[in-house]
Amino acid sequence: MFAGILCIFGAIQNHILPLLLHRRPPTDLEGPPQRHAHPPSKLTTLWKKYILLPALFNASHVHRPSSLSLPLRAQSLLILLYLLLNLLFTCLDYHLFSANLYWPSAENIQLTRYIADRSGILAFAQIPLLIALAGRNNILIGLTGWGFQTFNVWHKWIARVCLMHTFVHSVGYTVYAFQEGGAEMFAVYYQDTYLRWGAVVSPPPPFPPTSSM
Repeated sequence: MFAGILCIFGAIQNHILPLLLHRRPPTDLEGPPQRHAHPPSKLTTLWKKYILLPALFNASHVHRPSSLSLPLRAQSLLILLYLLLNLLFTCLDYHLFSANLYWPSAENIQLTRYIADRSGILAFAQIPLLIALAGRNNILIGLTGWGFQTFNVWHKWIARVCLMHTFVHSVGYTVYAFQEGGAEMFAVYYQDTYLRWGAVVSPPPPFPPTSSM
């Protein structure tokens, strides 16, 4: 929904507002309409000057502290909103109760598992958007009027957010394993191939010794 709203906003900004805010070209009553360059309105000029085009901190656009490019001011505000939404979706609305079927009277384990699951879902759910914004031949470029550089900025920030969700997911399941049964349970979990590949661990931790039958 957030991506869709941004695309609609871009289409309005670049395709509709210029038609509404620019002055209509004057016509010659004695002949066919004449082509005249019409300057943008004052509102359009202020929007571009203070919101759309300036750098984040009134510095150069290509400002790289620690090799991190800072986006434009309008992009930065939207990215901040995107990060805030991801933070809220990760942290809010967990229902913990003592009569839980899987973890009775263990609300701390419930919370760990819920955070791990939700962060993994949030990371996975944004992969289609990550792929859609990566190409140069992007249908959204024509729809919104934004250039490839703008979509590249969004592509990078979505990738960073996916990485952070993946990190929280991995840490959450690690903590969950220790809460369930300590190091022995952690070693048991790592016998699963999918989990080892997910954490890029090779070889797996040694399986705890078991008594002979």
